[in-house]
Amino acid sequence: MLQLDHIGKKFKTFSLEKINLSIKEGTYFVLLGKSGAGKSLILEIIAGLKKPDTGHIYFKGENITEKPTQDRNFVLVYQDLALFPHLSVYQNISFSLKCHKISKSEHRKRVQEVSRFLHIEHLLSRSPRRLSGGEAQRVALARALVVKPDILLLDEPLSSLDIELKTELQKLLKSINLKGQTIWHVTHDFEEAVALSDNVAVIQQGRIVQSGLSENVFQNPESRFTAMLTGFNNFFKATLYDPLNGSASRYAVPHHTELKIQIITDEPPGEGFVAFRSSDVLLSLQKINSTAANNFSGTVKHIQKKYNNVEVTIDIGIPVMAKISPKSFNDMKIKNNCTVWLSFKASAVRYISKN
Repeated sequence: MLQLDHIGKKFKTFSLEKINLSIKEGTYFVLLGKSGAGKSLILEIIAGLKKPDTGHIYFKGENITEKPTQDRNFVLVYQDLALFPHLSVYQNISFSLKCHKISKSEHRKRVQEVSRFLHIEHLLSRSPRRLSGGEAQRVALARALVVKPDILLLDEPLSSLDIELKTELQKLLKSINLKGQTIWHVTHDFEEAVALSDNVAVIQQGRIVQSGLSENVFQNPESRFTAMLTGFNNFFKATLYDPLNGSASRYAVPHHTELKIQIITDEPPGEGFVAFRSSDVLLSLQKINSTAANNFSGTVKHIQKKYNNVEVTIDIGIPVMAKISPKSFNDMKIKNNCTVWLSFKASAVRYISKN
């Protein structure tokens, strides 16, 4: 449906380099990367607000690289929403219909339909100044959807919302997508990408470093950057060994330790990195009797309480982070410098051969 072919754009201190991406109709696509990586710039190039220096954009097989913004049926919703404060909610939503040659009755019909779907009918006469953050977000989405765009472009749409509103808006965005709306969403939030995306691409300093089906990218990072960005917060330099000469069951030894971390991989022996998520680490006060191949004892060095979990860092020769529930934390009475056991499955560990 939409294809970016070798898109490049140079500035004095930053450049996009050979961006090759494509999405199919009806897809929820997420571009994931840190601030300043070029995510918003790519949205503006797709929308026609900025022209690429190199490459082409194709939509349904047509080269639209030089096509004016107003002739592309794409709508970009910015992070700051940009609602008009002097107009009512109704007028904000209907404003984007003014350049479309449709009747006033059709205007009213579309506004009512999208307002009903987004549950904001009761807000139509209100001023944007009197809206909550979640209400303003829904109005901005209504203004975008009322023109029935081919692609909805979202620039960090959930970044300013609290956890409860984020969850609510995630459900709303997914429901919009399930009705057939193609969405291109940029974010720096891995959990947001997990919750929403069908396909994902990871961008680092203007370059796409990995892309594909979300499940494949999130479970099999190909670089340290992708691993760290997608939640593999235990990450160590290591040497990979193949003791059985060809078996998929191997072990990796983190540098400056004698630990043997069991791993399942077909990578050849050599130098690289091992990575696993804190959520895959199980903690216990005694040695765990389980099928997990990796069992180690260590000393608690740091405790970080968060909204719905506790992150505990344990020194086993390397600092391993485990994520547990507040109830488990309280039941185990974990404190700094106490001894605990941890375990994680060989299948939860990834070996990455490049930095």
